[in-house]
Amino acid sequence: MTTDSPLDLPPLDLERLREGVVDLAAAAGGTILEIYATDFEVTNKADASPVTAADLASQRVIVEGLESMAPGVPVIAEEARAPSFEERRGWRRFWLVDQL
Repeated sequence: MTTDSPLDLPPLDLERLREGVVDLAAAAGGTILEIYATDFEVTNKADASPVTAADLASQRVIVEGLESMAPGVPVIAEEARAPSFEERRGWRRFWLVDQL
């Protein structure tokens, strides 16, 4: 999403988004707790930091929800490859997700 000015962006219903984000956080938390109640596996990313099924599942809940609530607003999430700087340099708004 690129624009010449932040004023060119369509307005967002911030109250609706806030309520939706709270609901997404609760849903992602439930997903995390379900996985933590099992004998889950921990693997390491290329940078040696841990990643679990809970990380991936909760991120999926949040990202899918954000994309549904605000179509066209890009999402950068911890467990996904970030778009190149060239692609995102013109973004005027985006979601930044660290699910846990």
